[in-house]
This record gives sequence, structure tokens and C-alpha cells, in this order.
Amino acid sequence: MRARIKFAISFIVILTLAIALCAPVTSTTVMYVFKCKSNDANSTMTHESRLGESSGEDNGKLGYKSGSFNYLQKGKIEFEDLIEYYDGYNESISDSIVIHNMTVSFEGEKGISEFFAKGFFPEDRVIYSKKAIRFEEFGGNFTKNLNSNLHNLGNNYSSKQIHVNAEVLMGPNRVKNIGYDFAYDATVANGVIETWDTLGWTNKTGARRTDWEQSALMKGNITVENNLVANFFNINRDDQNWPPLQGSRAF
Repeated sequence: MRARIKFAISFIVILTLAIALCAPVTSTTVMYVFKCKSNDANSTMTHESRLGESSGEDNGKLGYKSGSFNYLQKGKIEFEDLIEYYDGYNESISDSIVIHNMTVSFEGEKGISEFFAKGFFPEDRVIYSKKAIRFEEFGGNFTKNLNSNLHNLGNNYSSKQIHVNAEVLMGPNRVKNIGYDFAYDATVANGVIETWDTLGWTNKTGARRTDWEQSALMKGNITVENNLVANFFNINRDDQNWPPLQGSRAF
């Protein structure tokens, strides 16, 4: 998928330049890159990025949201966060494309690493994925008061080693429909990983609001791969069939 994202970035830049030369239209292309590499093994970093098209949620139009949050304390850090946003042309939000890529390599005292993406698609469809690595710490008094049969509840999980590759591409794809392509793999030592994926509707309530969802909570020395691909066509509003989903798994 990384090769596809690099190709998509190059294609977007070339296409944007071609449009600018051929027609007097209004469009915006934004590329953001943040890199951090520590020079020792006692460094701390806090970083947050967020991109959002509010019209997607407010007005029922297409729109995308993506973001990341990382807190890495007292360790060796190598981190990169890249976001590219193309808002379409001729004021058409349907041509928007979001590419978000995050890589984390950390060994230290404890850490947090989160990555999410949310897309609003044709016929009031919405899809959301979030992956979160975090730490858990309990005080000594709490641990001593636990029943011996429940001692595992008092274990500390520091997430002292974190390695993540996360990327998402939202927007028109090669077959002319609207796509959501989310790929995530991570390894954590003595840590906690939580994952969420949801597919549903923006115009329904109660049990009808969500078609499908998954969540997982893992603790210990964990490796996770969690990928979600969805293609959205102009389906009939009364049709309850799901759009095709490919490859969602966590292990």
C-alpha cells in the first residue's frame, strides 16, 4: 500500500499543476510533514495532528477527517507524520483526497500512539477506524488491596517499545468510485493496544445507525495487523446492502 500512496501523492501533484495551467479554477493542495529523531535515549516528544472537512458531518456531503496523537517519554525516538490534502476543483468537494501516513519507532520509559480516520460517503454512509497504543499504571496501594486471584488486574503496562506503520487513503480511486483504504500494523512491548472499526449511517438512529463494528483490547507483548478497505458507490438510499468490505482482521 505504501507504494500506492507514494504514487498517489505524485499523481495528485502532477494533476494539480496540470489543472492550474489549463484552466482558471480554484483548488488547494496542502502537504504537511513532521519528523522527529532523538539524538540520545532520554528524549520526550508530544505531537498531535488533525485534518477535518466539517461539511461532511454537518451537511451530509462527502468529507474526511484524519489525525494522530503521540506521547513518547524518556527514550529513543524516530517519528514521521505526513498529511496531504487535495480539496478538489471547481468547488466540488466530491473530488477531495486525503492521504495520511504515520511511522513510529520508540524505545523508552512509556508511550502513547494513536491514529484515526473517518470518512463521510455517498448516501449518508460513514466509516471510522481508530487504533490506540497506551500505557496503564497502578499505584502500590491499589495493587496490594487486590484479591490474589485477581492480581493480573494490577499489572503495569508501560508500552516501553512501540513500532507503528499506519496509513490511510480516502477519496476517488482508480475505478472511479469513492474509496477508504486504512492499513495499520504495530508491535508493542509490555503495552496496551485498542482497535475500533465502524461502518454505519449518518441519517439513522438506534440500532439502525451501525451496520458493522469491531473492537479489540490486547495487553502484553503484542503484534497487530488491522486493515480495512471499503468502496462506496451511488447506492439506492433504500437499499440496505453493505458496500463491499475487504480484509478487516486483528491478531
